[in-house]
Amino acid sequence: MPSASPSRQGPRSRPGLTIVEVLAALVVVSVGLLGMAGTAALSLRTAAAARRERQALRRLDLRMASLAAGGCVRAQGGTTFDPRDSVRERWTVTTPIGGAALVDARVEWREGTRTRSIAHRSALLC
Repeated sequence: MPSASPSRQGPRSRPGLTIVEVLAALVVVSVGLLGMAGTAALSLRTAAAARRERQALRRLDLRMASLAAGGCVRAQGGTTFDPRDSVRERWTVTTPIGGAALVDARVEWREGTRTRSIAHRSALLC
């Protein structure tokens, strides 16, 4: 009876992972972590942009309220610049016609390399 030698039985299987499997798992985990980091950065930029837009809308609301509080007779156009936030406000008030004066207001701010703005048109009742 011929005895089988260990070399003829083929490779022995060992429990565990190969280097290729470990490297493939590291690549998959790395891609997932990079995706999560990119999503977090995007959400931070979006939140900052939304905060700036809310501030601009609040400025517009305050400007319109101050013009309405002064009444049609005292309402005048103007401009302001806040160097702390790099925000510029501009507003114009038309001469009252038929019991109302039109108000155009705009708030501009820098966001990265772009200038963003929000405009609002309303009327002051005289």
